[in-house]
Amino acid sequence: MSGALDGYAAANLGSNSLAATAHQNTAHLQEEHPEFVSCPQPDLNKPLDFYATGGARPLAGEFEYGGRRDQAEDRNKLTRRPPIEDKLFINAVHSQKACGKDEEWFRKASQDGSVYYHGEVYQRKDAPLDQAGLRLTGYQNGEKIFDSSS
Repeated sequence: MSGALDGYAAANLGSNSLAATAHQNTAHLQEEHPEFVSCPQPDLNKPLDFYATGGARPLAGEFEYGGRRDQAEDRNKLTRRPPIEDKLFINAVHSQKACGKDEEWFRKASQDGSVYYHGEVYQRKDAPLDQAGLRLTGYQNGEKIFDSSS
């Protein structure tokens, strides 16, 4: 969440009304990022894990570390958001072979006009938390526009 907030602020330099809300981690938002004012969730019935506004485009985010069913539900929650938003989805992968398996899903979803960013957190079994790796890819109009591993 901190990285998403920092990235959002960096992409919207000069904006003086940035606001964010975190459905499951409000305490972190308030303690670590007091410069962001809390803003209302766009959908109170199915709140996002993270929502930021006040810049050029709002950013809707979901962080899912559960199983495939939970991940599918959260991805669908993002696709229901309007195309004027950027959408961020972070999930854990438990093996190197599983990395990049969802690439086609995000490529197709991005044809709605939104920009989708997909992050995969990979951590080797029994490795310390600070040794987790993050690969971030971005898609727009069915094309890959960003890949942190390149």
